[in-house]
Amino acid sequence: TFLLEDSAGHIWIGTNDNGISRFDPVRGTIVNFDDSAGPSNLIETNDGWSIYRESNSGWCAYATGDGLVWLSTQRDPIKVFKIDLNSNSIPLNDFGFVPTFYEEASGELWKGSGYSGTGLVLEDSSGVIQKIYRHDPRNSKSLSNNTVRSIIKDSSGKLWIGTSFGLNEFESSKEEFVRYLANPEDPSSLSSNDISSVFEDSRQNIWVGTSFDGLNILDRKTHKFKVYKTESGDINTISGLEITAICEDKSGNIWVGCMNDGAGLNRFSHEDESFKRYLPGLSILSLLIDANEDLWVGTAIGLYRFDPVADQFENTGITSNITLVTNDADNNLWLYTSNGIIRYDPQNGNTLLFGEKNGVKGILQSNSWMIPYRKKDGTLLFATE
Repeated sequence: TFLLEDSAGHIWIGTNDNGISRFDPVRGTIVNFDDSAGPSNLIETNDGWSIYRESNSGWCAYATGDGLVWLSTQRDPIKVFKIDLNSNSIPLNDFGFVPTFYEEASGELWKGSGYSGTGLVLEDSSGVIQKIYRHDPRNSKSLSNNTVRSIIKDSSGKLWIGTSFGLNEFESSKEEFVRYLANPEDPSSLSSNDISSVFEDSRQNIWVGTSFDGLNILDRKTHKFKVYKTESGDINTISGLEITAICEDKSGNIWVGCMNDGAGLNRFSHEDESFKRYLPGLSILSLLIDANEDLWVGTAIGLYRFDPVADQFENTGITSNITLVTNDADNNLWLYTSNGIIRYDPQNGNTLLFGEKNGVKGILQSNSWMIPYRKKDGTLLFATE
């Protein structure tokens, strides 16, 4: 549908149904940008073309003298992409639901896509997409799946990514992923590929929660997993198989939330590898250890705080469905609920609701694996539909 020469001398070719191609007349090479674009080319992974599979065509293009090429798609939803030939960055931010974040010391931000299936996205400090890592069925060292639910960086500086099909360890120097997948014939593998949460404790153990098949702990030396599942009649085992959240208190205890069948909160003791159960029957949606080392629990029916002296949980009186709990620099709690976002002051019990009139729309009511994030500058990040 168009032919265009950019400032670098490349020829851009728009087609009706086969995406957009870039021809290098000096080298005689062609690079195609369509819905099958893989992670081998930097612009391919940044252009977001595969996000809009129904728009796999080029309608028009414009090249500016300062090295920019503007492209638009032909079919709904019509999108405009800006390609910077000098920096290989395309500022596309509309890529759907984001359930998890991680911010680098440099200010770069990793984003994981949920059911939109965009993959693992890296933005610079100004919000410009630098790279998108996606699953490539031809490459066993690519991301195992494009639905990213959990991102952490461990104490050694490695990035771990939990997806709906496997756990990934990112080798940044090689830009490769090491996959950890469930194998029914190997009891030391993951119990399930459907990952809901990933957490590193103070002993450098990697804990992996699954959506339907229990809790895993990775032995970093042997790369083998130990699996914890509920056992009928044994109250010292974990209460359920559907893991929603994992955290660690100052004493080194691991707290694990479960929902639906076997709902409740579990405290894991390293000494005898046993679990103690709390809040039985309550679906645990979020856990937070705040600046005062208090443990807060968001549940389907309200917010609870742990009293370590009494060894029990106190109901705060907030009775909304609390999907997420995070805190700000002043240790106020921010609660993501079905009614909106609530700011809660633990000191005086005051609450402030931010709803649709404050621009909070599309509240997600049931995504137990969505994670709020507080950036280093104090900005709080929440996801909406």
